[in-house]
Amino acid sequence: MDGATVLIDRKNHGLGFVPHSAVSRHGSYLDAASYMQFARRLADIANVHRTAFIEGPSIRGGQAGLMTVCINWGIVKGVWDMLGFNLIIIHSNIWKPVMVGVANSKKHGKQSSCLKAKEMGYTVPTHAAKGKVLHDGVADAILIAEFGGRKLGV
Repeated sequence: MDGATVLIDRKNHGLGFVPHSAVSRHGSYLDAASYMQFARRLADIANVHRTAFIEGPSIRGGQAGLMTVCINWGIVKGVWDMLGFNLIIIHSNIWKPVMVGVANSKKHGKQSSCLKAKEMGYTVPTHAAKGKVLHDGVADAILIAEFGGRKLGV
């Protein structure tokens, strides 16, 4: 699971995040206890709006690592369920055309989400030591949260 979990302040473009690559693992699988600790810290901050938006997994036939994607997605979903959040699943074919646009997505590829999040005022972290490669997982999570927040008016 290459994604990230973010907590955004839509008014001030504040951001708390963790790339899922930073969470401890058991082999390929997220360590549920480690992810729960992180999620609890975010949940303590998000004491007003208890809604979490999660991207539905894209399942394609013949995809390598499909079981890993599904198990890790289930861990993330389960943790937010256990913390009592209203969990809303949003699929990429719904949020991405609205937030990024088809033309931008084709033109800029994975960087399209990073560019859009920066355009909206968020600081998108990098995952390259020299800061040259933007972290599209964090940018995607920002845009999913923005999309969900706009739809619900939170």
